[in-house]
Amino acid sequence: MRFISSLMEKHRESAKKAIVPANPLLKRRVPSFLRVYSQASSSNDILLQWHLFNLPELESFNSMMSRLYKNENLARVQLYELYRSALHSALASKTSSNTEDENDAMNTPL
Repeated sequence: MRFISSLMEKHRESAKKAIVPANPLLKRRVPSFLRVYSQASSSNDILLQWHLFNLPELESFNSMMSRLYKNENLARVQLYELYRSALHSALASKTSSNTEDENDAMNTPL
């Protein structure tokens, strides 16, 4: 039992030491050519000469492209959520007005 508790304690200590610093690339500004490239057709891929960049730059561009696509998808989801919310509100108002019309029809004498 003591062996297990000492292993657990060592694991906790090593987990505390393994703090990974924030990625500095997340705060770098995305170059304008990369923004244009992210919106362009894939048929234009041959125009950009990636072999002229070194490996760290390519890795940086890759993370920036991922960030651009994530932000684009987030904006798309937010737009659809706004549309869904408006649709839900319209449906709720139609449903409530139909219910009120049915109640009025039931309460009016013939």
